[in-house]
Amino acid sequence: MRIQSTSTQIRNPHFAKEDILELVLLGLTLLMPFSLQINALVFGNAEIVGLSAFNALVLAMFCLKAALIALRSFLKESRENNVRGLSILAAFIAFVLIFLCKMLLANDLSEALGWLSQYQYFLWVPIVLFVFLNLKISSDYFIKLCLCVSWIVCAVSFYSFFSSDYFGLVAQSALDNYAIVSIPFYRMMGPFGSPNVAGTYYAIMLVMLLYLGDIQNRVFKVVHIIVLGSCLILSFSRMALIGLVCCLFCYLLFRKKDPKHQNRNLQGPLAAISLLVATIVIILILRESGFYFWEGFDIINNPRIEKWAYFLMMPDQWALIGAPLSEHVHMGSLTLSDNSFLLLLGAVGLFVAALYIFFLGKPLLALAKNNPKLKTVYIMLIVFLVLSDFVSFYPCNYFAALLIWALGYNKENEYEATHNYAPMSLSSRKKRRNSYPVQPFKKQPSTRN
Repeated sequence: MRIQSTSTQIRNPHFAKEDILELVLLGLTLLMPFSLQINALVFGNAEIVGLSAFNALVLAMFCLKAALIALRSFLKESRENNVRGLSILAAFIAFVLIFLCKMLLANDLSEALGWLSQYQYFLWVPIVLFVFLNLKISSDYFIKLCLCVSWIVCAVSFYSFFSSDYFGLVAQSALDNYAIVSIPFYRMMGPFGSPNVAGTYYAIMLVMLLYLGDIQNRVFKVVHIIVLGSCLILSFSRMALIGLVCCLFCYLLFRKKDPKHQNRNLQGPLAAISLLVATIVIILILRESGFYFWEGFDIINNPRIEKWAYFLMMPDQWALIGAPLSEHVHMGSLTLSDNSFLLLLGAVGLFVAALYIFFLGKPLLALAKNNPKLKTVYIMLIVFLVLSDFVSFYPCNYFAALLIWALGYNKENEYEATHNYAPMSLSSRKKRRNSYPVQPFKKQPSTRN
């Protein structure tokens, strides 16, 4: 551990102030599940261009950090520092340019702010992801803090579910839309004010717990899984449940096999099939219990598919730079909710939408080559993007980026791989220095073409 800390000090001698900013960003991210309450109590429900004041503050900090990272990458003395995902910023720039183009072509510029308030999430996602991929501090303890905060979120969720008390932050008309037929409860919304946002949060936390939760006490971990899983089911969010099941199914089905133990190689597919069967059974039980949310299994006549098909049949509305500003402010006949990809297509057109996805996807696919778990995480996030306007889900896009950061890149892991050094576990009470001795560093031959 002494070797590692010394090297960290040597590698980062000039960025103490940035480290403080990173801690501020991570602290704000920990508070994101309670953004609705913080904005009401601290900021008096103030809004800035469609964003709550608290969310605007968080995004301002992320923008400042992104600017510092980009500036650092162009400084002569800092070229040795590895900056990841610079192409992600190109997605942000492309979106800004098409927005300016749409403003120049618009007849009524007063519609611009309304349009921006609806699609600004496509601006913030690249910034948040770029910052998370370039954080210098370790993700280990922060993931544990996020999981600890999830206990508080679950406690608030159960209280609100059984008491129908949402602290006056959710309108009664909105609650009535989420009533569950045959029982006197609303869908579980937790502190988020929306069951779909809550369900997505529970799903992401479950993946963090299963993939990253280094908890020695298995009973405690199982209890945590049961609590988060119960909250997910009570949210009745089909998108969140389908995304989580797809993620876990693919992980179990395609996880690394052991050629020496053929019997163990069958455990993964059997577990994947068991997970799928259990999910179908739960859905059927809920359906037979009269819960309206699970009544329909008619995929062909699904209203979402009808909306998507109707939009795609009108390429004149989106082919070049997307639909006009005014139409997307009022939505009109172009109801593009429940699909982030079509929302992006309608916002900026085919060409820029393709560039946006390419610039975001390129560094993420590079990360996935080094960590197979990331591939299954991407499957879950793609399900979210297809089945909802996921990019607008606060704080879920923050935690999705956090999950990618934790799985895809870690300065400590890079140091260990480079120096053939594996420190003792931070969470284990037993010393592992005999099992993982410090080996002298040997220069490895280059693998680049």
